[in-house]
Amino acid sequence: LLKVLAIATRKSFFELPRTVLWEALNDLIAEGVEADAFDVVIDEMKEMWLLKIGQDCGEEVVIFQNPALADIALDVCTPIQVSSITRALAERL
Repeated sequence: LLKVLAIATRKSFFELPRTVLWEALNDLIAEGVEADAFDVVIDEMKEMWLLKIGQDCGEEVVIFQNPALADIALDVCTPIQVSSITRALAERL
């Protein structure tokens, strides 16, 4: 989740819609991600002050609470991960 969000927001202050994040994760993970499990992860990360949920044109968007977390997530991405995540995001956006 953090890697997908970091790659989506790395060049700008783009706010990734929550539904697009979930759909991209489903594209990347063979078994898919249950909506309930996704919501639990997002809520727990919000409670730990890692993410915040905002509103953009009436749609929920996911934002890093601390930009340093995005830098760390990008640092541990392999080139293949960057490529596959970028492709999944481009298809969903």
